[in-house]
Amino acid sequence: MSGTNRESRSSGEICSHRRLFARARRQGLVWSAGLKAKKMTGGGQRQRNWTPEEDGRLLELVEAGKSWVFIAANLNRPLKSVHVRARLLEAKVAMESHLPRFLVRQGTAGFMVWDRRTKAPATLYGQLTTGLTEEEAHKFKDILTERYIAEK
Repeated sequence: MSGTNRESRSSGEICSHRRLFARARRQGLVWSAGLKAKKMTGGGQRQRNWTPEEDGRLLELVEAGKSWVFIAANLNRPLKSVHVRARLLEAKVAMESHLPRFLVRQGTAGFMVWDRRTKAPATLYGQLTTGLTEEEAHKFKDILTERYIAEK
């Protein structure tokens, strides 16, 4: 029955329906069985930002070899969201392990040692490492790097 119905339509009618559906999709509308447009509401769950605690728990569960389904259920997150976040965190950890924590930068009033982790000038013995000569900045950077490696 549906085959004869389609055959009886002219090509102009079919194209107009296709344009109508395409426009509805662009506007975020979905068609119900009764061909009435409704606004799409999304996946039902509102997305929420990942907390540092959830990031830590995610990495712990991945390192423990737990299944992705278990991890998603444990964190009360969609499976795809867990996959994407784990990949992002693993890439971030890998990148940070290859880059130095402390950098020497030239500021407006001399050189400074910059701490990439805190995203601020580094401190040594409670003093900011700013307003230094280039030689002093490199010495302080070496001291801070040695202390950082010793703490690991």
